[in-house]
Amino acid sequence: MKPSDYGMPRKFRVFRAHQERWVWDVELADKGYTVQIAPTGVGKSLIYVAGATKRGGRTVVLTSTKGLQDQLMRDFAEIGMVEIRGKDNYRCVRGDGPSAGHGLCRFGIPCDLKEGGCHYYDALRRANASPLVVTNYAYWLASRGALAQPDNLVLDEAHDAPNHLFSYGEVQFNQGMLGRLSKLVDRDVSFKELLDKRQAHILLSIVNRALRAESRKDSRDIRLIEKLGTTSLTLSKLIFVLRYDHGYESSQYGFKVGVKDMRGLAPTLFRGCPFVLLTSATVNAYTARLLGVDKVSQVLSYPSPFPVANRPVYSLKSLKVSRRNGKEDLQFWSFLIDQIVRGRLDRKGIVHTVSYRRQEKYQKYTELGDLVQV
Repeated sequence: MKPSDYGMPRKFRVFRAHQERWVWDVELADKGYTVQIAPTGVGKSLIYVAGATKRGGRTVVLTSTKGLQDQLMRDFAEIGMVEIRGKDNYRCVRGDGPSAGHGLCRFGIPCDLKEGGCHYYDALRRANASPLVVTNYAYWLASRGALAQPDNLVLDEAHDAPNHLFSYGEVQFNQGMLGRLSKLVDRDVSFKELLDKRQAHILLSIVNRALRAESRKDSRDIRLIEKLGTTSLTLSKLIFVLRYDHGYESSQYGFKVGVKDMRGLAPTLFRGCPFVLLTSATVNAYTARLLGVDKVSQVLSYPSPFPVANRPVYSLKSLKVSRRNGKEDLQFWSFLIDQIVRGRLDRKGIVHTVSYRRQEKYQKYTELGDLVQV
């Protein structure tokens, strides 16, 4: 059979070796959690889209990057795939700011365009009406159910899912917000006080009361509404984080609170979806356990299509990379990567970092300049 017989786009003329059988793996997989180890080159996007389509129901695919989201739209828009992104990716039609992310509607101020005419909410309605949707981890987690629960949830680049969940489970509070709170209650508010859930709830109610009062004024102060609204959202996120076992660290700029055990956040990621596929070249059952999955229905492992001789792995002794690394460590780490890249400038390559933060550090310290592109 051809991919088109599975309802796939015309650009996929034939299946690669074993690809059709692997589509059946996804189609026939038991409900629950399936781990799919799919090396580069096997064509996993066609496998999971075709397999999920054959399973029936509604499918949402999560990606780590906008680049992959764009690629999936190029490949599968023909069969009805739609995308949804965060509000900052859509223009605010009413003109509250440069994007819908700056819209006053996020602070509870009514906007008639929400029911029709707002680029973001129109896109959200299309996504909720579509059987095939692609979005990113950050939006899926932060939207907290704005995107309706699907029958099939695909975690592409699933090896990155723990990092996304970790980032979602932390909140930062800066000195400006602390000063704003102190002014509202007419006394000094400390970071330590914010770590008390009861006090955080009290402060949130005070901020929301001030926000409602300002929003009802005929000549309301837009900048003040934005500041109060941002403080309200941050306090709400803080209260959410404080529900879990958490830790915190402070600095001269503010403080950060984060959930210690990501497994407690698993319901926010999986949302009770009947079938969850964790797919990546490097995902494994341990990744699923990090995400709070105690029982995996099956692990599907596929061979690489490239000869072993064409994919050697070299291990170079350098330094242990962790959050504790200072500037000199990171400069040395970047120097080593540059040395590897310099010997291969005749071809295109990928430097695979474990997080966006580490990616930014390499871009900061690399001596290769414009040769390194995000």
